[in-house]
Amino acid sequence: MEMEVIHYLLDNSAIVDSETLSKAAKLENTDLLALLIQRTTDIRQQGAAAVVGAAVANNFAAVEILLGAGVDINTDFPFGTWPLSKKSSLLYGTIHLWEGSFVDLKNMIDFLVQQGAYFRLSATKTRLSDLLEAVLRIRPGTRRREGVLTGVVHYIIAKGCDLSDPSFPSSATLDACSSNPDEFTAERLGIFRFLVKNCALLRPGEPLAAWIQLGGGTDLVEEMLRRDVDSNVYSNQPWWEMTALQAAAKRCSEELVALLLQHGANANAPAIGPYGRTALQWICLLDPNSPAERAEQMSIIKILLNYGANVNACQNGLTALQAAATRGDLEVAMLLLFSDPPADVNMTTEPYDMFQEDDTSALDLAAYNGRLDTVKLLLNNKALSGCPGNTGYRGAIRAAGEEGHIAVADLIIQHAMDVMRSNSGQTIPLQPQRDWREYGYEDYSDGYTTVSEDSDDDEHDEDAELEDDEYSDSGNGNDGVAQLQTQHEAVEHPSFEHAVPEPGFVWDMEVDNPLAFGDFDINPGNLADDVGSTYGLDYDPSASNIDTALPDWGFS
Repeated sequence: MEMEVIHYLLDNSAIVDSETLSKAAKLENTDLLALLIQRTTDIRQQGAAAVVGAAVANNFAAVEILLGAGVDINTDFPFGTWPLSKKSSLLYGTIHLWEGSFVDLKNMIDFLVQQGAYFRLSATKTRLSDLLEAVLRIRPGTRRREGVLTGVVHYIIAKGCDLSDPSFPSSATLDACSSNPDEFTAERLGIFRFLVKNCALLRPGEPLAAWIQLGGGTDLVEEMLRRDVDSNVYSNQPWWEMTALQAAAKRCSEELVALLLQHGANANAPAIGPYGRTALQWICLLDPNSPAERAEQMSIIKILLNYGANVNACQNGLTALQAAATRGDLEVAMLLLFSDPPADVNMTTEPYDMFQEDDTSALDLAAYNGRLDTVKLLLNNKALSGCPGNTGYRGAIRAAGEEGHIAVADLIIQHAMDVMRSNSGQTIPLQPQRDWREYGYEDYSDGYTTVSEDSDDDEHDEDAELEDDEYSDSGNGNDGVAQLQTQHEAVEHPSFEHAVPEPGFVWDMEVDNPLAFGDFDINPGNLADDVGSTYGLDYDPSASNIDTALPDWGFS
């Protein structure tokens, strides 16, 4: 019945195109394919894709029929998406689209070669190295089986690739191993190792960075260093260009970082690309998963600083201190602040997120992310906002307020008032020194924030784990006072015993540092102006206690 319908359609001028031939070539019964070939106007042009379709389906008979009908087995054909959008050989198209086992693929490749196929990427790229690199750059998402890539690489090399040939760009081939990381990372690492062990050239190229980015181990790094690989070349990963040292820092590998620095890696190689970071920035951005990784992170920071890493490098938007402030990492922040030379606590970078047109400082980022104890540390080290306003703190106060971090905004305002009192000698009604525990008990024991037993929050007990910026939802959503009373500020800190303050610890907020505020006029009017809507338009710090000032969160 189906054949009768097809005959009817063909007799009534139905057009046989390349797609129709390709679908028919995958069928085990080749009668339909033979019929369609007879009705094809130009089988040499329209049959190329069908040959690949038949080959990928492991249909030897269909391949033979198509070749017998006149399809040129060595024609180049664009198979669709990149890299097959460029004309490639039918043999490479088969490898690229293959979904079966390597044994079946090898049998099909041997069959195509027996039928006269040249073992090449295309008519213009005839070297085995071209084919090898193209195979290694096959993008993830193709439904190939594990082991197929390894088998094809070994097969191509067995065909006569000499990896030590000076004209053979094997460094590019090594780089290709990490160009499209996918679920078969272990397989790609094995291929990389195989190529290096078989004398693949290491220059020109960036194989060292590529190997480390892929997750490779120290032994092959040592071998490549002995063979004089250039450790300061950037990998060619789109969007993620980095040197070997930057990749090692991103991986938090103290062993690799130390090894690379000992062999001349540049600790101050600049960050390039939209997501690039210096080695110091990468390690300061790390959020360790265990005490062991934390210890390794701190050791790497010290090693990089000892090798002269620029603590104030600010490529791509963040200094190392700003990275630590964003995460609320007190231990890293203190290490950077007391390094030699120390981090510039008031260095600003380009506008970031909520700051729009204003430059950003470490204090702004800590305030925006609700890092209460980091804000205290920065204030005690003369930190100012990147958008200083009249007082030096406008951007930080408003960033904290806009994100709902009441305690943080409260703290910065109190600090500004302390500075105002210290500088002017005025007697200003002030609240008692604030203890962050009034916003909920912060248990430092395991790195998580928990709510006290006397909290109004009925949905959490004292073992509840809160996210850094969350607060309890108890109370009427339209009741601003109830909302304020149940606010729980996230307190970021190192999660490990040697760096953890005892519960109840309150930072010394006395303003006794010699910071010159000559550029700022901190008085009640200017402070109220910098606070803006954070505490409402009627807020007057010279006459009101912060405890009684209701934040303006839009409640009416």
